[in-house]
Amino acid sequence: MSAIREPRRTFLTQVFLCCFYMILLVKSAVQAGPIKKCYEIEMYRTLSKLDDLINSQIEIDKKVIEVNLLQETHGMNKADACFVRGSVSQLHEIFQLVKFKQHSPHNTYIKNIVGVFNNHIAECMDLIIDDQFIEIPDNCKATHHFSPTDLLEKVKELLLKAQSFTKNNDILSDNCEEYFAVCDINLADQTYRKNSENAKDRGYLYSLISCIVGMLLCLSAMLYLLHKNRILRRQLHGTQHDPEVPELRPLQTQQLDV
Repeated sequence: MSAIREPRRTFLTQVFLCCFYMILLVKSAVQAGPIKKCYEIEMYRTLSKLDDLINSQIEIDKKVIEVNLLQETHGMNKADACFVRGSVSQLHEIFQLVKFKQHSPHNTYIKNIVGVFNNHIAECMDLIIDDQFIEIPDNCKATHHFSPTDLLEKVKELLLKAQSFTKNNDILSDNCEEYFAVCDINLADQTYRKNSENAKDRGYLYSLISCIVGMLLCLSAMLYLLHKNRILRRQLHGTQHDPEVPELRPLQTQQLDV
C-alpha cells in the first residue's frame, strides 16, 4: 500500500514544485517589466535621509554655490514631461557639488541618494540617452546662487518632482530635443526685440541730443545778438549831441588893435 502511495506523493511534489517555480518566474518577469520599475523606488526613505542632511547642514561660512538650472521660458510648461525630466536630470550635476567629509554618516547618506538616482530614477524616467544624461541647451538655463542648505533643498524639490512623476506614471515624450529648441527661438526673438528696443532708444536719444543742441545754438545766437545790440546802442549814444552839455567851440584869437 505504501509502495502505491509513494509515486503519488512524488507526483504531487513535482506538481507543487512546478507551480512554485512558475509563480517565481512570473513574479520576477513582472518585477523586471518596464511598467513596474518606477514603483520600486524607495523614495520615502531617501527623502527622510535628505531631511537629516538639510537639518544637520550648518552654514558657518557664507559660501555661495553657483548653479545653472533649467528655467521656464515662453512656450514651455512646467507640467510637461520633458520639462520635468530635464529638471530632474540636473541632479546628476548638482550631486557633484554636494560635498561632505569622507567616512562621515552624511557622506554615506548622500552616496545612497546618488545610488537611488542613478540606478532607479534615471532608468525609470529615461534620463540617460546614449549613455549621457539629457542635454539641456545653455539658452534654457539661468544662473542661480545657493547656500549649501538651499542647494540641498533644491535636491529635495527635484526628488519630489521625480516621486510625483513616477507615481503618476506620466507618458514619456521622445521629442525633447524639439521641446528644448524653443529656447533658441525665444533667444532669437529676445535678441531681435532687444536690438529693436536699443535702436528705438538710440533714436530717442539722438532726437533729444539734437533738440538740446538746437536750443543751445538758438540761445547762443540770441545772447550774441543782444550783446551786439547793446554795443551799437552805446556807440550811437556816444555820437549824438547831448543838449545839457554846452557845445565846445574852438577858441578864437582876439585881434589887438594896434
